[in-house]
Amino acid sequence: MRTAVLSPRDALAGRLDPEGRHRPEPGLARAAVLVPIVEEPEPALLLTRRADTLRLHAGHLSFPGGREEEGDAGPVQAALREAEEEIGLDRAHVEVLGALDAVRSRTQGISVVPVVGLLARRPELEPRAAEVAAIVELPLAEVLATEPREIDWTAGDTTVRTYVYDRADGDDVVGLTARIVKHLAERLREGAAR
Repeated sequence: MRTAVLSPRDALAGRLDPEGRHRPEPGLARAAVLVPIVEEPEPALLLTRRADTLRLHAGHLSFPGGREEEGDAGPVQAALREAEEEIGLDRAHVEVLGALDAVRSRTQGISVVPVVGLLARRPELEPRAAEVAAIVELPLAEVLATEPREIDWTAGDTTVRTYVYDRADGDDVVGLTARIVKHLAERLREGAAR
């Protein structure tokens, strides 16, 4: 599986929506997350560990992102803005490759567009302490060598069937973030197989 991570740009070519068009289901709010892939020294995803003081999903791993705001020109701009606000990622360092299919948050009533961005190397980042406790790297080789397992996950009054990537260090990836990682892994595998 290692060859699938040789070039994320090549593996994802033609497998993403270049415009990040957002077609939310009626009645759902719009949101976007940035799915940053750092190429050097080894391809890895950058995730945030949400601050323990947050009301929703405290301590969970997630991608930087949030709801689209009135001034955003679509999900790509929303994802880049949110990444700047949450982790201090200068958008000039991000090569936007496109977007994965929108994912519905079954517990929050939002439609999330995952925008995939490539970074040549990990830049200096300044996480906003009110939102982000830490930045975590998830090697793409680990993602591609692992299949997530399905679980029943309860958030508030709602229980949903979702995925979890179990990690040796206990920093598991669960819920919406795991669904996005699974979709990304599928696209990478498809691209590597051609």
